[in-house]
Amino acid sequence: MYRNSQSQPRNNNNNNNKLDNFDRYENNYRILIVQSAWNYDSSDALAKDVYLTLKNQYHIKESNICIYQITQAIDLPYTAQHLINAAKNKGQPFDVVICIGVIVSRYEQMVNTVNQYLMKITLETGTPIINGILPGKTNGNMELFYDNGKRYDLINLGCYWAKVAMEMAGIHST
Repeated sequence: MYRNSQSQPRNNNNNNNKLDNFDRYENNYRILIVQSAWNYDSSDALAKDVYLTLKNQYHIKESNICIYQITQAIDLPYTAQHLINAAKNKGQPFDVVICIGVIVSRYEQMVNTVNQYLMKITLETGTPIINGILPGKTNGNMELFYDNGKRYDLINLGCYWAKVAMEMAGIHST
């Protein structure tokens, strides 16, 4: 999906990253990114950061990163569960799933419901799901999001989710 992109992942400048010495040659993790197309510019930028960080910083092979795009963030739990189970049935399970989406903050109940179901699916399937669901302040292109009134820049979130995904994939594979 992002194979020909000239963009580079954003650097989080965290010198205490225990994954800095990650063995790139032992890394065969299969990773699924499920992205909601709602607030596409924001969710796509985040998915791109995750993809490029996994590929360039953690040296995940392109063939081991699957990207699946859906229309609505409310459908992320079902889609993630279905794709996790389908991959297991084919004998090619995912080590970790990253769900990315933006839900307008006036739908707070929807955000909470999606979050609860993602955790439930993680526990039921045994596959870690990284929760990249953001409560958006507006319905347009977001460069920032709000959580309990506190403003966060989107910079580094994709890189952070990739880092957490690598940590959880390592736990999942043990």
